[in-house]
Amino acid sequence: VFQHLKIKTIIAEHNCCNAAGVALGKSGKLRQKMEFLTQKLLQQAGDDRKVLFLEPSCLLTVKLEYPKILRSAAAGKLAAKSMDATDFAASIMMSNEIVSSFGRIPLRIYYHNPCHHKVLGAGEITMQLLQKIPGMTVISDGDACCSMAGTFGLKKRFFDLSLKIGDHLFKSIEKARPDFVATPCTGCALQIEQATGYKILHPAQLIAAALDLEPLPE
Repeated sequence: VFQHLKIKTIIAEHNCCNAAGVALGKSGKLRQKMEFLTQKLLQQAGDDRKVLFLEPSCLLTVKLEYPKILRSAAAGKLAAKSMDATDFAASIMMSNEIVSSFGRIPLRIYYHNPCHHKVLGAGEITMQLLQKIPGMTVISDGDACCSMAGTFGLKKRFFDLSLKIGDHLFKSIEKARPDFVATPCTGCALQIEQATGYKILHPAQLIAAALDLEPLPE
């Protein structure tokens, strides 16, 4: 999609953002790694580039947690430059009216915007773009949570509770009877797929299909 939009991208060479460690309260031990990543990303981005994230939990960590933990101008600068990659592409397509070139996709899609995005006010423009794809019906329950909650739903002792908390979302999806569920979060995708059996797509896959760049999986 970025190549189609003629957006020059640089794949960052870096270590993990350590979102899982931060969530477990280990930020003190990870401070040096976080400072290193901050400097590395700022060096690669320069003054005129955004830092784009494909994983909502990583974006949330860098935008909200890094400034609080590191308390540095560099962390604040990185936070200001960071945004969701699909939102970035969607904002360009909406402003340039590229949506007029979208092909017809007669599908019913349930769009789940992850909680990590909701906190940041992210994900809405991506859903708005999907709604402009001819033939596509987009359904969403904006308040629902899958309850993966970072590493919470991955732990054996919390697994059943996690599924119980996410039951409202799972029932909402099953009631909607979509062809696919779309979400940008890999954790949400894992949780929703194992709870409902529905195949999960990344929103960018739908956008790519609408632009006739690649077919959707069957």
